[in-house]
Amino acid sequence: MGRGPAQDISRHQPRAARLARRRGARGVVLEGTGRGNVPASLFAAIGELLDGDVPVVIASRSHHPPEDGLPADQAMAERLGAIGARGLRPEQARVALMAALGNGGDQGVDAVRDWFARL
Repeated sequence: MGRGPAQDISRHQPRAARLARRRGARGVVLEGTGRGNVPASLFAAIGELLDGDVPVVIASRSHHPPEDGLPADQAMAERLGAIGARGLRPEQARVALMAALGNGGDQGVDAVRDWFARL
């Protein structure tokens, strides 16, 4: 995992999510399985990132991901403040997150959420 404005966290490792923040990531894309499901083991790490004003975007590898927000079964991640990728695949979501973060300097969770809402 390299340094940069946005980081991909693969294999759903809570330790990797925390490490991304320590390495200076300004945003994280979590690659969900299927419809964007994220294991409950990641909820604490998601919460820590969001509490540090590091946006967390959840994207799906599915060929038919939901276009409006996170799937219904991801209510907990959404309540924590995770941002749905609005139908973008993880690679696309990472580029979108970098654009959102580069849109006027340092952008926090709220600014990135607003940016993704306009997609």
